[in-house]
Amino acid sequence: MVDGTLEDVAKKAQMAVQQEGTFYASHVFNPYFHEGTKTYTYEIWEQLNNMTDTLIIPVGNGTLLLGVYQGFGELLAQGLMTNFPKIVAV
Repeated sequence: MVDGTLEDVAKKAQMAVQQEGTFYASHVFNPYFHEGTKTYTYEIWEQLNNMTDTLIIPVGNGTLLLGVYQGFGELLAQGLMTNFPKIVAV
């Protein structure tokens, strides 16, 4: 048990990794995690057959928000969307 915030717990876990030579399996540090969160954007685009003007995203540590932003950027770059929707983080 670690007294404090989630940040305190993460710091303590990272220190343990360095001291014990183990692996910290947080999804935030996985280089492929953002690739997975981009699929959220693709699913919305595919199901709407376009994109909405505004999208409201639940935000914890921001990984879904980053993935959605990257996904919109890719759809826009490929010419599959004509405008970047407003993102409201809640």
